[in-house]
Amino acid sequence: MADANHLNSSDSLRATSHRLWWQLVVLFMVSAVSVYVGLSFNEKVEGFLPEATIMPSVFNKRPSGLSGLFEIARQAGLPCQAWQSTYRELKSAHGLLCIVSPIESFNKVEEEQILDWVHKGNSLIFLDRFDTIEGQRFLKKLGLKFKLGKKISDQVFTPCSDAGNCAYVRHLFLSAQTRLAGGRPVAEDSDGKLITEIAYGKGRAFVGTTPALCANRFLKSPANYDNFQLFVNWLATADGSLFFDERCHGFSNSTNIFAFLLAEPPGFVSLQLLLILAVLVVSNNQRFGGVKEYVKKREISSLQFIDGLANAYERAKAGLAALEIIVQDFKTRLCKELGLASHSSAQEVALAWQGRVGDDGSNLLEFLTNYDRVLREKRISTVELKKYILKCDELARQYEGQSRRKRQRF
Repeated sequence: MADANHLNSSDSLRATSHRLWWQLVVLFMVSAVSVYVGLSFNEKVEGFLPEATIMPSVFNKRPSGLSGLFEIARQAGLPCQAWQSTYRELKSAHGLLCIVSPIESFNKVEEEQILDWVHKGNSLIFLDRFDTIEGQRFLKKLGLKFKLGKKISDQVFTPCSDAGNCAYVRHLFLSAQTRLAGGRPVAEDSDGKLITEIAYGKGRAFVGTTPALCANRFLKSPANYDNFQLFVNWLATADGSLFFDERCHGFSNSTNIFAFLLAEPPGFVSLQLLLILAVLVVSNNQRFGGVKEYVKKREISSLQFIDGLANAYERAKAGLAALEIIVQDFKTRLCKELGLASHSSAQEVALAWQGRVGDDGSNLLEFLTNYDRVLREKRISTVELKKYILKCDELARQYEGQSRRKRQRF
């Protein structure tokens, strides 16, 4: 019968465990689906809303972003990747670096690191307005000059006849506010060059004042595809990897793990699960209270227990042995608390009791004296056994209560 109950209990626990795992799996699936649906919905909605900030980043899927160009280059089989490391690590890489509208200008050290890398035989694409002192300083180091010009928006240009890397490029839709002087022009007007190509040491650079050359918004019309064709032609001439600079847009490999996770859908799923668990814990504590340790101390004796114990030992003619066990245990623990030896006399124990508990100790002295007398006489009745056990219980309660009050006072 016991084995059957044990088997039923084990089966019940196993079934409960299986249900719990299925519930966790369902919770994870629901959370994942809701996150991916929410991200897809936000992406669709954001397509109809104006952008608050222009961000020509490959991570930006909105009209000003370069995610479309990045995907086109990858579909063309080009080895593209986002560059988020420091520029001093360029010395261990080889290929082409693409910089579009950095949100902060480069300092002199970063300029030297980038230009030294290009000078050693690598390529650079740099599209910006160059209307800052730092931007114009960068142009000067490349051998180019900054010029003012009239503002144009999505104006049609035909590539220059002597421009290279313009295969399958019939016309370009360009927007610009500034111009350049120097290099071999790819596209220009009466105010100056909008896009130019220069040799720099063993490498070369494509520089333009048209940062929106391949923005996602141009993907809406096939007439604008030549802009992407020109950019892909530049990328295809690179010998090595193609790096889209995202460090200049504020992205970095040194971002902490939480920011890294929140940049991807799995991070949102994890965050949602953590929030659900937090709500469950708070709700559980509000309904049932916080988890508390409950310790129920067993009392030394009760009247019913003492009565039954006395009768049992009387029938066994072992009342004296029972009393000796109970009182000796009480005395041993009491002496330990009072800092006395367990074989101390009744007077010594009563004196220490008086100093610790605060009363005169007469009750304890009388109890221990009578107990010693009973042991010498080797005879005790049931009534006396009950009386001594109750007295022992009373003294134990008194000492414990006084000690607790003193601890609370201090």
